[in-house]
Amino acid sequence: MKVIDNPELSRLMLDHLTDLYNLKKQRDEVHLSTLIYCLTRSFFDMKQDVEPTDMEVMLFALGIGLQNEFTPANTTLPVIRKDGVVFSPDFVIQIGEGQYCEMKTTRMSTARDFPSTWIEYIKGGCYMQGIKEYDLSVLYMMGCLAPSVRVLRSDLTWDYIGNLKPGDVLVGVDEYPAWDRGQRRKLRQSVVLRTQRLKLPSYLIGLDSGETIIASEDHLWLENLATGASHYAPDWVRTDRLRAGSKLRRVCQTWEVQDSYDAGYLAGSIDSEGCIEDANQSSPHGLRVGYSQKEGSTLNRIESLLSRYGLTITKTPSERTTSLRTTDMATALKLLGSIRPKRLLDEVVWEGISLPQTRSTVEVTSLMPIGETEVVGLDTTTKTLVSEGVVSHNSYKPPFPQLNSFRLEFDEAELEANWKYLMCRKEVFDEALKANRPPRPKEHCADWECKNCRFKAQCDAMLMVGNYEAQSELLENARAVELGGQKQ
Repeated sequence: MKVIDNPELSRLMLDHLTDLYNLKKQRDEVHLSTLIYCLTRSFFDMKQDVEPTDMEVMLFALGIGLQNEFTPANTTLPVIRKDGVVFSPDFVIQIGEGQYCEMKTTRMSTARDFPSTWIEYIKGGCYMQGIKEYDLSVLYMMGCLAPSVRVLRSDLTWDYIGNLKPGDVLVGVDEYPAWDRGQRRKLRQSVVLRTQRLKLPSYLIGLDSGETIIASEDHLWLENLATGASHYAPDWVRTDRLRAGSKLRRVCQTWEVQDSYDAGYLAGSIDSEGCIEDANQSSPHGLRVGYSQKEGSTLNRIESLLSRYGLTITKTPSERTTSLRTTDMATALKLLGSIRPKRLLDEVVWEGISLPQTRSTVEVTSLMPIGETEVVGLDTTTKTLVSEGVVSHNSYKPPFPQLNSFRLEFDEAELEANWKYLMCRKEVFDEALKANRPPRPKEHCADWECKNCRFKAQCDAMLMVGNYEAQSELLENARAVELGGQKQ
């Protein structure tokens, strides 16, 4: 059999879908989604007929296909108009008298946090309908890692994710911390349940530790997100939402197993006179390795070998012996994994060890799209793993989407605050329509919206030659409302 690429047929199919779904049609009203997403794009959607990108066509076609499959054709929510805005969700199922459920799809993994655009849209819909509860069903799909990415096994060896099979035991992390105030994520054993190989749009992530990772665009990472001055809260973030400067939660760096005579001597000595310290839930260090010895040639040799293998320690002399202790958990794991003192390795119990609090992040230095690449989907019992030393989410794409349903409840104050913010954005948009001049590109949207947008080249050209200073006042008002205060 001979297989020949046929790009002409692909083009014919994409053009057919574009015409079938009328994707070049201009909008003639301000919909709620008009105000949620990029205002510049919304302006062009009402003013121009432009060919959609191939990715736009494929994602829209998939969405319509799911809508036709999951939602009855005879179920429609009445179109609601308020303050010049139209609300009419697409995926709707009637679940009771006057009660509807909307269905949304996402390529992100299952998580309890919804995209902010979803929440703004749902709050807006609730306000327009005069309700405070919203039923939502979500179809989830997940992201993956390249076969060459190394993951940490529970025996503290590194293996390529492409080599893993069901039943292998890894080091995982709590997907979410316990609900108690002040609780942190803990390390756990994590068993591989399923693996699969796929070709997905991917990125090359550069880290300041020198490592690089190839991951699909929708793979999730535990990023330390700033919540105020000197305060951070880890949360799951997609690969394509990372930026240079993003700080990812790290457990350790990778290492190679040392099998020299000196490494064997060091392993035997630590097994004989060493111990694992602070391997409990309350310790801020998580896990450390200690070693005690009288001053003399043996202690000097141990210190020298630890330094040679890049293992940093603190030294505490006492009357009878001197204690050496790894400075942090990352160093302790590297010592155990690379030098491999057998007795201490057998004593490691992963359940309940806190994530390290020192040397606990690694910074993203670069993010480069590399097109479609072979990646490995991995399903584990904790929904997490440690890849190249970084906390990473479960990465298995199930054969069929995973469906979760929720009821969202809001109070009147948050609905009104959201509507006030949307009305400020509408003011910006109405002013742009009146002046027949699009809102300033890339200032009224999230970065990810630009990626597959049909108007991206046009926006880039406008920024090179345009003068948008006059719009800054309206923009600042909208942002002030979003942050909880009106500009004076």
